Amino acid sequence: MTRTGWIVAVFAPAVAVVAAASAVFRPVGGVSGSPLPRPADAPVAVTVGLAVGQSGCSSGGCHGGVGGPSAARWVTSAHEWAAADPHRRAFEVLEENHAGTKGLATRMMALLYPDKPAEERLATKDVRCLACHTNPTLAASKNPHDIALRSEGVSCEACHGSASGWLGPHTGGAGRAAGYEAGRMAKLYDLGERALACAGCHVGAPEGNGLPLRDMSHDMIAAGHPRLNFDFATYQFMLPPHWDETDRAPDFEARAWLVGRVAHAEAACLLTADRAKRAEAWPEFAEYSCVACHHRVGDPDAAYPASDAKRLGSLPWQPIWPVTGNVPALGKVETAMRGPRPNPGAGVAAANAAKELAGLRTNLGGMTAQEWFTKALPSGEWDRDLTEQVYHGRVALLRATPDRNSVTRIGLAHLAGDALRLPRGTVRFDLPPGTAEAVRALVR
Repeated sequence: MTRTGWIVAVFAPAVAVVAAASAVFRPVGGVSGSPLPRPADAPVAVTVGLAVGQSGCSSGGCHGGVGGPSAARWVTSAHEWAAADPHRRAFEVLEENHAGTKGLATRMMALLYPDKPAEERLATKDVRCLACHTNPTLAASKNPHDIALRSEGVSCEACHGSASGWLGPHTGGAGRAAGYEAGRMAKLYDLGERALACAGCHVGAPEGNGLPLRDMSHDMIAAGHPRLNFDFATYQFMLPPHWDETDRAPDFEARAWLVGRVAHAEAACLLTADRAKRAEAWPEFAEYSCVACHHRVGDPDAAYPASDAKRLGSLPWQPIWPVTGNVPALGKVETAMRGPRPNPGAGVAAANAAKELAGLRTNLGGMTAQEWFTKALPSGEWDRDLTEQVYHGRVALLRATPDRNSVTRIGLAHLAGDALRLPRGTVRFDLPPGTAEAVRALVR
């Protein structure tokens, strides 16, 4: 190749690029020297509802920072959760050698699946277990990335929602609010939404909205799982907080208790309606009061459920005081569930009650928690379930309205609470003698 030919071969592409650039930036609209505007960036496609993992929240510039006396709690919230929140151990308890529950999951799975070989009945791979012991959206996934994330337990996204859709707005200039609707970020700033989110696992929930069925059946309890005995205000108070309450008024604890009880009843009704649709789950003994069957017989000191003119052999539906007995729609569920077998209309009644309770959760009708407590305080005999629920309500009110006698009263509450504790694995739910009277004294 001649020298001239070599120069042409090398520089011809460059000339073509310059020519193309001049075509792009030539004067437009008769204005000398005005370039074309830069085209807008194409929107990045985001798949809503995919989990990112807690590492997406734990960087030093987000929730894994170093705090101080004046720092907002959200700065160190990842550290608070990792250090002390019991939810982080939720997946670990499914493993064979977890301290405190060694072998429990293995024994449970052997009882639940006696015909399966041991390698096929691992709790760490069972969707029913994973639905509540990790981020529910990961429970049935076959994706290796999702399977790896299960070991994080009930971490950030299990409560706040899988972050693929909201992480960008949450961390970017659009602000946190932009992720709630389009990105499916859970509105945990709302007490009712927060309580309902907790109830999804601590009470149960139907399958839907990308989440699996969460249903603690009587079979699972009989195999060794603790019964679900949830009180939102108490559970929340016991957690090491990794958040700041921006609307924490003096009556916050009382509001949390009442809203939590309504959300509990709503979740229970949604699950009852769903069970009614699934023939294999109907009737379900976990729907009913445990103490109705699991108590001493013939002991004059044992507290039984009040007869309330029920037919012989009938079972009372689960009590959710102070909501049951004070919301008419819920009374219809109790009536339909009463009897040797539930009334076929129980599912319809439960679905209708859930709708009414959803409205009540957002608007409590102007009554304060103290008014609900006083109005609904039952007379007659108290069994364990009722005594426990009155106890939790009274303690929440004490936390909300401290006075000069509150230290003494909270001390009495601790004594009553100690008497109400049950050892793991118990199958009897009698009250120790005098416990109901101690809680009545606390109320007075």
